[in-house]
Amino acid sequence: MMRSRVLLCAVVLCALLIVPRAVFAAPVGSVTAVTGLVAIVGEASGEKDAQKGDDIYIGDSLRTTKFSRIEITFIDGSIIRMASNSRLRVTEYLVDTSRRKGTIDLLAGKIKSVVSVLKPGSMFDVKTPTAGFGVRGTSFYAYFIDGISGGATQEGAVHVYARNRPDRAAIMGPGMAATIAGADDVPVIRAATDQEMQMHMEDTRIPGGDETPGVKEEVERQIEATETQAGIYLQLAGDLDAENADTRCAAYNEAIVRLENRRSGLDTDIAEAEAEEEMSRGCFPAEAELLLEDGTPRRLADVRPGDMVLTYDIGYDAIEAKPVVEVYTFKANHLFILNDTFATTGTERLLTRKGWNQVRNLKPGDMVLTGGGMTEITSIERQSVNITVYNIHVDDTHTFYVLSSGDESYLVHNSSGGGGNK
Repeated sequence: MMRSRVLLCAVVLCALLIVPRAVFAAPVGSVTAVTGLVAIVGEASGEKDAQKGDDIYIGDSLRTTKFSRIEITFIDGSIIRMASNSRLRVTEYLVDTSRRKGTIDLLAGKIKSVVSVLKPGSMFDVKTPTAGFGVRGTSFYAYFIDGISGGATQEGAVHVYARNRPDRAAIMGPGMAATIAGADDVPVIRAATDQEMQMHMEDTRIPGGDETPGVKEEVERQIEATETQAGIYLQLAGDLDAENADTRCAAYNEAIVRLENRRSGLDTDIAEAEAEEEMSRGCFPAEAELLLEDGTPRRLADVRPGDMVLTYDIGYDAIEAKPVVEVYTFKANHLFILNDTFATTGTERLLTRKGWNQVRNLKPGDMVLTGGGMTEITSIERQSVNITVYNIHVDDTHTFYVLSSGDESYLVHNSSGGGGNK
């Protein structure tokens, strides 16, 4: 029962120490689809794994990994889909009754942008390190890969320009493609091939349900995309002047080298993806304990669907008993040990003063919420293991308490599934 009383302290402390981000700024969009491990990095809130329904704010940066993608829907209905291995920043997003103004900085990779029709005086820009794409209502692709910017338009028209030469903008109409070799180079506009439009579509498609590809299938698809990109570079080399042709030929040669590395490294890519998939699951060893409705502990390995566990609803500042919907089991190769007493996998999230943060991103001196209040992390140790780990899906409320071997209760965020059911 002592644990129940300790848990009640967290309610008061949360009210004093945690101020919702929405108090300071309104979201400009939300995550409407995500597959794989995608990071959202907030200017004040730190890094977290993206989940469907997460809010997006001005200043947020998003990063996809080798086998992940994400879709963001903004408050005006415009949509951005990020391909794998991409990075962007929501630099500006203003929507009022008279106009809209948005700026997305595409730092690496590829996106598809579907922008709703803008009123006169409104602007929507996608900017790479070397180019800009000014949109007034259209569906188009933009990329920044190997130092080269480019894009293609499905519908509407896009104003394309080199970052240092906005006075030399060109129009990329429907079915057209553009390439910008550098920040001082005039855009080259040409007809997009069916093959490259298909490549762009596949790169930015958000798989779902039974359509989600396996790791090997996704690697092979990326190899085909690299072949297509190499062919585009070679074609461009023949269409441009000698100086730009040299640039394209160099890019083509680099793409071919990368292609061969991808083919020879297929097994390595699969191993890396499987390791990444393991790290994306926040789980606990079998001996970790949860608090049941009456305050008594139960080992995670012994928890079953239907068991009532104590949860803490941050939004309503309330401790409630909620049923376990599912129990998940996975294999883990690494654990992180906090303060010598609390063991979890690296992507389990704990509540800090900056919001939810992954354990692997914590450092000594950080403060996390426990049943006894904000507790300092004094030590973090990473251990190699080969064990079965556990997590649960709790109905409705998404946070619950896990006990450490030192009898401290840590507030954690529940799993949304994806593993082997128990």
